[in-house]
Amino acid sequence: MGIDLGAKVRTKDGHQAGQVKKAIWDPRANQVTGYVIATGGLLGHEAVISPESIETAKREGDEVVLNLTKKELDELARYEESDYSTPPVDWVAPAIYAYPTAGYLLPVGYADAAPYVPPQPTEHVHEPEIRRGMRVRDAKGEVIGTVEDLRVDDATEELRGVVVRRGGVLERMAGSGETIDVDAGQIGQVDQDELRLVASGAELLGRQHA
Repeated sequence: MGIDLGAKVRTKDGHQAGQVKKAIWDPRANQVTGYVIATGGLLGHEAVISPESIETAKREGDEVVLNLTKKELDELARYEESDYSTPPVDWVAPAIYAYPTAGYLLPVGYADAAPYVPPQPTEHVHEPEIRRGMRVRDAKGEVIGTVEDLRVDDATEELRGVVVRRGGVLERMAGSGETIDVDAGQIGQVDQDELRLVASGAELLGRQHA
């Protein structure tokens, strides 16, 4: 169950046990690992109670009834101020507990830990896609034609290469055929409107007729 800081606490045998004062946040576990209960009174003390004790407690009105007797509460570990410190100024309180930053304590040695950063939704970045009709340039920057078709593996849907309709510098080179096959390994940069290869037009023709 959720618990509010400042909530009144009572033991199961009817004794007023004070109130919830602070939540202890462990950066290693990335969760609350305890609560500080201030028992109040002249002989009162501050004890550290586990989250499980809170989760199994009952709520009656504005009080939280622990599944502990007063004797069991008195035997809990005492809160030692020297074992904990307040969070750094730039520490961001985890929103899942809805406690203010001032409501947390961190174990000594972890006060300088990186502040909690809530997970952010992953933004999908759309990379340029190879499309039919895209202009194709070789490694020298010469236009050698346009994308005629894509060769895709039927089983894995992995791009195996493209078929380029010859144009530009390839039209002026010797060789037969109107298209040329380009393996995926020869594809370099893909921009919005053109495809760059890592081989020259001459190298592509040489592989075509090898």
